[in-house]
Amino acid sequence: MMEGPFLAGDEEKYHYQLKVVSADRAIEWTVVDAIARWGLGYTTPRPFHWSKNGRYLYFTNEPVPDGCAVFVNGSDLQRVDLNTGRVQEILPPGAWWLSLSPDEKQVAYIYWNGEVLVIVLRDLATGAERRARLEAGQGDSQAGNIVWSPNEKAFVLAVATHPGDPDHWVHSVVRVDRATLAQKALIREDKRLFFIVEWPQVAKVLLRDKDGNSWWLDATTGQVTMAKEPQPLPRATGEP
Repeated sequence: MMEGPFLAGDEEKYHYQLKVVSADRAIEWTVVDAIARWGLGYTTPRPFHWSKNGRYLYFTNEPVPDGCAVFVNGSDLQRVDLNTGRVQEILPPGAWWLSLSPDEKQVAYIYWNGEVLVIVLRDLATGAERRARLEAGQGDSQAGNIVWSPNEKAFVLAVATHPGDPDHWVHSVVRVDRATLAQKALIREDKRLFFIVEWPQVAKVLLRDKDGNSWWLDATTGQVTMAKEPQPLPRATGEP
């Protein structure tokens, strides 16, 4: 929930709140309840992931950036213990895009260190991090749209170069190995502006282009083929 902006003295502020309520309303936790300064980059708490065992809710404080931001889905990662209401910070603010691994053991995120885009894998249990400079799309680029493989051995991400410039805006798609952070550009600077939808099969990643068309990406070779649109069901006999 968010209310505002409203004037408080000489400043514009807003009120934001996040509650967790059980289906039978026997349990209710107020996870976040705060008033903050209004302005570009203000954040709102957003549910991010329910743990498989049902014990935790992960949430992030998502920034609201200007119109040139292509990939933003959070800045930090918090975890609520639904048994106690206790909130634990998993990842401090600073990310542009983050994605929890399917086994909930690591979070992958992208951030800008002032010079280059960096890929980071953070261990949720220990806080230990492994980092690598993103090899594709430095300079006027943004990265995000991280999607994990079904076997959890890798993830893919998208890189937007010259975003907002219709004459030069292109997207790349990069595969990153979980164990080594080795990178492979599967698609390089394509004007179709592919976004990653899902990685449903080990060998195939589903993409969508700027015009809404769906494509299959070979997760090894980088070959792209248009996905067939679903065919309508045959009409029953006598149906008009």
